Amino acid sequence: MRALVVLLPLLAVPAQAGDIDPETAVAYRQASFGALAKHMKTTGMIAKGQVPHTGDLETHAVALNMLAKQLPGWFPEGTGPEASEKTAALPAAWSDREGLEKAAKALEDASAKLIELSKQEPIDLTAVKAQVGQVGRSCGGCHDTFKKDDDH
Repeated sequence: MRALVVLLPLLAVPAQAGDIDPETAVAYRQASFGALAKHMKTTGMIAKGQVPHTGDLETHAVALNMLAKQLPGWFPEGTGPEASEKTAALPAAWSDREGLEKAAKALEDASAKLIELSKQEPIDLTAVKAQVGQVGRSCGGCHDTFKKDDDH
């Protein structure tokens, strides 16, 4: 029991930028964005009526919301383009931290509304489809400023 008491404070300390290899941080960031993309795809399929999994909608909406809350933490100092050629993130993700956090908050808010809609009985797929569009636009707002595209 004494060892557990000693370890608990260590477990609560978040990793600092210097504690993680930049390539590992980029890989984690990319995997996390991949998870966001997969949840967006499934919510879109549900909203369009392509699959009958309306009971799963809340799970995907909650996942989107939780990932949105974590998103700013995926960009620790020292893990940008200067540290890794593999990142698709633009320097603005670090130089405009306030903008990055605002963009993540927009995704968080849009996905929170999707959670609300997913709890309604019966589910209004027209409203859900419109809100999935809002969630997608919030993703795009972040991409426009903080992610390389084919033009960069």
